[in-house]
Amino acid sequence: MFIVSLRASKYKFVVVLLSIACVLLIGSFLCRAARSAGRETGGISAPGQTLEEQAEFLSRYGWEIDLEAVEKTQITIPADWEEVYTRYNELQKTEGFDLYPYRGQQAERFRYPVTNYPDHPENVYADLLVIDGMIVGGDICCVELDGFLHGFTHKQ
Repeated sequence: MFIVSLRASKYKFVVVLLSIACVLLIGSFLCRAARSAGRETGGISAPGQTLEEQAEFLSRYGWEIDLEAVEKTQITIPADWEEVYTRYNELQKTEGFDLYPYRGQQAERFRYPVTNYPDHPENVYADLLVIDGMIVGGDICCVELDGFLHGFTHKQ
């Protein structure tokens, strides 16, 4: 059996505690930076923290939306992809996005009614996938029986 006895002044004890706190703080910043660097490989992303930023993003593609009718849902991007998610990510890649780095992560899906889709005055929605305030993907879809799904780029 070993017994270790340490004797330190209050000053040394406070210095040791502050040192430990600094190491933990630096470690948390490094983890956040590493996570952000990994997300940067996911292709383009755009600010999407606020409804106004999301509306501005969609307007760059020519879409007008109803901000009052927003639907917000928490989703998990699956860690293991089957054919459906693989095909959906191919769509994302054609728009400059890539959901692959976000597998297994929580995201918010914002769904807005699109008010200016040609020949479809209703039942067309813009979906935005947002992680940590950044738009990382999404689509334009029609929820009618013979509906459609495409990227943000206007397809007619």
